Amino acid sequence: MGLWAFFREVWGDARARVAGAGAGLAYAVAYLFLVGIVFPLSFTLPPSFPTPSYEVVDGQFPQFPVLTIYISRGWALSINPEAFITLTVLTLLVSLNTAALIYLNRHGVCSLGKRLPASYAALLPSLFTFFSCCGGGVVSTLLLSTGAGLSALVFLQDYGRIFTLISAAMLTGNLVLLKRSYKSISS
Repeated sequence: MGLWAFFREVWGDARARVAGAGAGLAYAVAYLFLVGIVFPLSFTLPPSFPTPSYEVVDGQFPQFPVLTIYISRGWALSINPEAFITLTVLTLLVSLNTAALIYLNRHGVCSLGKRLPASYAALLPSLFTFFSCCGGGVVSTLLLSTGAGLSALVFLQDYGRIFTLISAAMLTGNLVLLKRSYKSISS
């Protein structure tokens, strides 16, 4: 069975699909706040400013354009193509990992107690991603409050993409391992 056939079989299971979609949605919402794509404004918008509203700011090369949506007078969502692609890919990988874990657990192939913590540990590096489009997220705020200072933000800005790649590689590797464990049991 190929990898795509495995995904079709897993996603065809209603419980696995619902669990995967729920986990993906939960991860996406948490990621929006933890990384700072959705953030509280440091000021309150005046009553003359319509909310919700948006603006697109074109960045100078090599920066991407930034879409900022003012959700309310005190909250905004700011995202660029890089942040959107990262959010989409990681959310998809989380959904597929969760669905595969639930599916394999239901068929007696793996134990959630053993595999779930290792699978979700792959998400930790992605929380240290820092996008130039976004406000400070919870993770960067916690680092700053510990006294790490601006050096932590410079480090995150320089190496954040590597953390994202590490998370994506770990989640993809986990999917391959889950597929292999299923293959070894079913054959």
